[in-house]
Order: sequence, then structure tokens, then C-alpha cells
Amino acid sequence: MESNQQNTESTRNPGDHVAERGHASNQDPSPESPSPKAHGPGHVKSNGGPPATSASSLARESSQQPLPAQPAETPEEPYDLRSELEPMRPRLLGILRRFRIPTEDAEDVLQDVLVDFVQKRRFIEDPAAWLVIVTRRRCLDYSRQRRRRFVESFDAALLELVAGGVSAPQEHETLMAQLTEAIDTLRPKCRDLLRMRYIEGRTESEIAALKGYKANSISKICGRCVTALAKRITEPPELRGIGNDRGPRN
Repeated sequence: MESNQQNTESTRNPGDHVAERGHASNQDPSPESPSPKAHGPGHVKSNGGPPATSASSLARESSQQPLPAQPAETPEEPYDLRSELEPMRPRLLGILRRFRIPTEDAEDVLQDVLVDFVQKRRFIEDPAAWLVIVTRRRCLDYSRQRRRRFVESFDAALLELVAGGVSAPQEHETLMAQLTEAIDTLRPKCRDLLRMRYIEGRTESEIAALKGYKANSISKICGRCVTALAKRITEPPELRGIGNDRGPRN
């Protein structure tokens, strides 16, 4: 009987003894090693310091704090165009006078400048400088257009005079003599071009072909010569042939 019991104990699995020892240790815990207490999620273990605060607690506290007061928006003042332009008006009118813009056209030129200024105001950093520059450019444009119209009308009048359709034969001869005299006071270049134009009756394209000028430049050259001729005709006789305004040199 005892031999059977010994055989039974010897045939048992060695792991069963380990399990029994582990079960016994769980039933009799040591008083020096207490088991740790379970904590809920979000708890942060403290190493002897004050108890840590969980992230959820910080979020609740921050949500309960009042938000700082936002500064009140200052309403934008309405844009006053008059207060910005009135101080510049005398200076702009002075530019128009220096360019000899007629009084009846000066207000129109200035009005165009102010309309352009209002449309581009948000892109302009220096309004005073912009107004001065643009006013000068508009005066130059006006002067060029006016000169072009004058040259065209003066040229047409001279061509009609040369054709003999505006006066009697005797008066026509006198006018042609005065025209030739005025042409002779100009520089050689203008003298040749205007003789071909008004004495020989050639067109601008014919003059360009004979003198070797480009077709797109002959109008400008003839226009300058006609302007110089007009000044010679309209100036007093005692001043004719005096001065440097006798047309382009080359």
C-alpha cells in the first residue's frame, strides 16, 4: 500500500508542485509587501510630491475660466477725398499754367487726372507725388495732341494756298513769296523738305523715297519742320531769322 502511494507521488508532474507552492503563497501574503491598489484611468503616480492632476481635470478647469475681453473694433473713418485734393489744387493749376494749357481746357485736363486718382487711390503710396507726375504727363499729352492738330491744319492751309484756291493770282504770288522767305530762314534739312512739300507739291511718301527716310518717320520730321515754319510766319518780321528755333538739325 505504501509502495503504491510512493509510486503515485513519483509519477506526478513536477509542475503540480510549483502550482501548489504558488497557490499557497497567494493564500498567505507577506505583511511586508502589500499588494498595490488599483487606480482608475488617467491617474498619474506621484513620487512623494503633491498629487498629480489628470488631463481631464485640467481641461475642465480651463473651460470654466472666463475668456479675456476682446478689444472693441474702432470704426473706420469715411475717406474724405476733398480734404486730400484741395491742398494740391493750387500746385496742379500752376503746372497747367506752365504748360500753357488754355483755361477752357485746363479744367478738363485736371478732371481727368482726379478721376484717374480716385480709381487708383488704394494703390498709391504718395498721393502728392503721384498727382504732380500724372498732371505733367497729361499736359505733355495735351501739348502733343494740340501740336499735331495745329500741324495738320497748318499743313492743309499751306497746301490750299499753294494750289491757289484761296486768293486772287496777284495776292497768291505775294503769299507764296512770303512763304518762300520764311522757309529760307530754316535749317537746310527743313528747307529742303518744305520746298519739296509746298513749292514742288510732293507728298510725304514721295519725299521719303527721294530723301531716303523711313515711311513711319517722315511724318514726324515734316511735323517738326512745319512747326518751326509756323513760328517763323507768325513772329514779327524784325525777329525772323534770329534764334535757334529753325527746325531739327538732322
